[in-house]
Amino acid sequence: MVDSASGNLLGNAPPLPAEKYADSPSNQSLKGKGPPSLIIAGGSIQSMLQQSDPVKINVDEIRSILELNSGDDNQSATNEKEELVKKSEPDETGSACLWKCLKCQKTHKGILQGSRKSIPNKIHVIQHWRKQLNNRINQKKLAILVDANNDSNVTYQELDEFSNCIAYKLKKLKFTGRFENHNPQGELVIAMCHPACYEYIVIILAILKLGAAFLPISYELPAERIAEIVKLTRPVLTIINAEQEDLFETVGSLVEMDVLLIDDIWGMLEKGVNDQSLIPFRDPIQSPDPAKPYPPMWKRTVAIAVVPSESQELQANSYDSRAFLNRMEWENHFFVFLTSEFVLAPPTYDTIDSLADILTALTVGVTLVVLASPNDFLQPDQLFSYCKTYKVRRLTMWPSLLRSCTFSMQLFEDLVQQVYTVRYWFVIGGLLRIEMAEMFFELAPPLALLVHMYQFEDCLGALAFHVYECGGNAQNQNFYSRLPVGFPVPNTDIYILGPDMKPVKDGNSGTIYLTGVQLPRLKKNELEKIASAAYLPNPFSNHKDRQVMIKTTDIGRITKRNGGTRVLIHEITKARYVQVSNQIVWLSHIEVYLRRVPHLVKKNHCICYRPHEEDQILVAFCVLAKGVTVVTVDEELRLCLPGLMVPEVISVKEIPLIPDSQIPDENSLLKMYQELRQEGKNFDNWEVLKIGDPHILRAAKILAYVVYTYLGIGIGELVEKLWNWPFVQLRHANMCKGVYIVKELHRNRYPIYIDDFLWALDLNAISVKMVEARKDRGFCNNRCPADEVLFVKNRYRLEVMMQNTRGTICSLLAKCFTQRDQLDYFAEVNYLDMRKFFDSTWPLFVSKKLSIVIRKKKEKNRVVGAVLCMSWHDEIKITSNAITPNVSYKIELIQFLEAGLTDEHFPQDRTNVLQICYLGLDASQLTSYEIHGLTDKIIRSMLIVSKVRGFDALVMIAFDFFSLDICVNTYDFLVAKECQVNQFVASDGTRPYELCPDSLVSAICWKPLSKIEETHSPEKKTVKHKTLTFAHEHKKPWNDK
Repeated sequence: MVDSASGNLLGNAPPLPAEKYADSPSNQSLKGKGPPSLIIAGGSIQSMLQQSDPVKINVDEIRSILELNSGDDNQSATNEKEELVKKSEPDETGSACLWKCLKCQKTHKGILQGSRKSIPNKIHVIQHWRKQLNNRINQKKLAILVDANNDSNVTYQELDEFSNCIAYKLKKLKFTGRFENHNPQGELVIAMCHPACYEYIVIILAILKLGAAFLPISYELPAERIAEIVKLTRPVLTIINAEQEDLFETVGSLVEMDVLLIDDIWGMLEKGVNDQSLIPFRDPIQSPDPAKPYPPMWKRTVAIAVVPSESQELQANSYDSRAFLNRMEWENHFFVFLTSEFVLAPPTYDTIDSLADILTALTVGVTLVVLASPNDFLQPDQLFSYCKTYKVRRLTMWPSLLRSCTFSMQLFEDLVQQVYTVRYWFVIGGLLRIEMAEMFFELAPPLALLVHMYQFEDCLGALAFHVYECGGNAQNQNFYSRLPVGFPVPNTDIYILGPDMKPVKDGNSGTIYLTGVQLPRLKKNELEKIASAAYLPNPFSNHKDRQVMIKTTDIGRITKRNGGTRVLIHEITKARYVQVSNQIVWLSHIEVYLRRVPHLVKKNHCICYRPHEEDQILVAFCVLAKGVTVVTVDEELRLCLPGLMVPEVISVKEIPLIPDSQIPDENSLLKMYQELRQEGKNFDNWEVLKIGDPHILRAAKILAYVVYTYLGIGIGELVEKLWNWPFVQLRHANMCKGVYIVKELHRNRYPIYIDDFLWALDLNAISVKMVEARKDRGFCNNRCPADEVLFVKNRYRLEVMMQNTRGTICSLLAKCFTQRDQLDYFAEVNYLDMRKFFDSTWPLFVSKKLSIVIRKKKEKNRVVGAVLCMSWHDEIKITSNAITPNVSYKIELIQFLEAGLTDEHFPQDRTNVLQICYLGLDASQLTSYEIHGLTDKIIRSMLIVSKVRGFDALVMIAFDFFSLDICVNTYDFLVAKECQVNQFVASDGTRPYELCPDSLVSAICWKPLSKIEETHSPEKKTVKHKTLTFAHEHKKPWNDK
């Protein structure tokens, strides 16, 4: 345990979380000679070391281990370490805590410590802002810039004066005795329920100057939910907008409260800023009861967040100044602000994270840009235009909005130029998928950094982060199967503990525990009063900021990335919640509201279909009372839940249970919902639309099914009300879903955009628009548009695959199939298995010179796709090259399809049949139009090649409905045999694809070439075969002529 030669404890300090901070000043100061070694004596330490003599411990070594390569000196952290070292009689809260922490670091057990940064001590966050305003910030500079309204722009001096004036006015108000009726925590709380605007920011500063705690309430919540929040927190005053008066009249009938209009507050200001506003407000409100005084200003609560918990109760979390100051110092230290920078204000101010963003921007002295409409933040085209106008350097968004922005950059190539100045892309609020990050890297500007921040429950802001550079090649980003959560933020520790509450070894999974400054504040002796079992005493530290740790519902592990740096990997979440538009939605809450209407719903259970995907859908299975319809339950839910929490209601006769238990069987419910979706796909009652034109009817069918897929609206119910359905909600209510719907319509070759839905009054109008747009772009008879063919022809070229492209093509095909092929996904085939498979079969595909590689002309002939072909007779040689059982399953499925073909016209001589075995296009480098154009060009080229090389037929095996539809409906292939994939039984007796949906079918498609070649004699075929040249020469037989 101890190096007897050097006297050093536990060897060297662990490495930095990020390499570029390895040579920070404080790190350099730790190098070299330190003070003399001290002697720590004590029974507990001696028993652990099994030594009878005192142990010599070097103070420098302890400091280097505990500080974990921090960038600044932290006086409080240093005091903590020195006190631990100087203890003469250690106990479980003293040196033993130190020893446990050191021991875990040495053995690489599950502890990640954030760097120890200094936090301004004994100062309120508003006092810290005033200090920066006086010392560092130019008070004539614009603090708030309101887009499209220059009259509302506010300088830093005006911001200070306006907030002073409002604070004086609020202090003089009489709150009908509610000052005496503070909330259970003894705090003065002022709530705000108002859309985002610049007045909101001014009033927030006034509330903080007043010494009150700020409570944000979303104006989109129903009255019943707001009443619950008011009962829990008891604000002395709630500031609202005139538009919320009707809502709060209903709230006032449920709970006693005082309301003040923001227009009345601003009216006080418009009467004239008196001399009093020029005097800094330094007299916060004091308690009217001398026996119960308020704490000093720096100890008061800054903000309160009411969050849902898995229990059926709301939970109020309080955050003090140290939490906000740590959050602000962390962002400015790692991602430095420029003094000339413009920062977009958050789209909503109903979370404490948005408050932290506002305070951070104002404290560093940048200009906040308040958008003209909060919905503009959800529309990538509008958001990107703001970035271009104000040269924005940082954007904060949630994963679904990042998907929306990435898809928009795919649809509109010019959008990438508008975000060329955006350096930091902060993604918070959920896990980020690898495929999404890779797609983003291919489209984003070259200097962009993707900062993946994971936000744990009940904490202020993100507690872990990881930075990825945009290098253009995702394979160089050291991705794991999941994107790492990363490293703890400063003054935060993350523990991975097992069931015995001991740290697990690195690489093993365990429950994630958190401790640090940004956790909710707990007062002395309040730990025993906490109803939740999530808050526990921290046995690994006795520092005042880390005396309590919180148990999350997340499972994770610590592993080493390339270079030896330890990072946190998030694996699963045990809690039944999902994130919708950056808001946590607990499924148990939906069930609670359904139980409150027993006259409508007898039993219910909620699930999430495809969680964390762009088409995730909340589904509620309900046993309805007699005479109650699904529409009635939906209307009732919309009265008491926000729109993002309203699920798709499914009526069932009984909720299936796990045998011998009362627990709902979610697997059965999920399968039931998949079957319902399949029924929706086969919906054929289109007569209710009364559309005569077949082209418009086809467009309406596709639109209905796409909307059904992404919004979770029952297909039958949707079709019945589709004539009057408000398509405008695709633009405003759920913008991210709207982008997915438009992208899917583009995939179906209807090139319309979100703005088109704004003017669509009904289904007929938007269907006609879809058909017109299709004609304008040259779509005809399901063929590729003329301009698309010309575009592909000019930018891409096809050439015969050569030996020197082996590594690139094997890697590209393995990536395509493991990430996008449904069969490989359900069979759990990984990238390495597919890479080995393509490497081993490479000679079979290259030797006959029948395979094709697709290159992009203007980018150094970069490979963007490949087609592996061979004679069908040679296919039997592949079976011996199957690397793993999961790969061999797919080969067995192909053999099953080929055995006993029922098509009597299918060629019996396999030597004269050319088979397209694998076709892969890198979707991260191609737009949807380019994919369609290249697919068309590839298949047409293969028809020509097979014709020239003397083959009788071209065979292609389709493994999904989309490929089958293209082969049959677009290129007139015949179906020789098909089967339902989930019914396939492998040679070992298993059903490897039993989890696949019933709609997934595989089929052998073939196209006879005899009719095409009947005018040519065999001699002419032979001549063509002898004189055939390839793309690396000059003649290209597969050009579209």
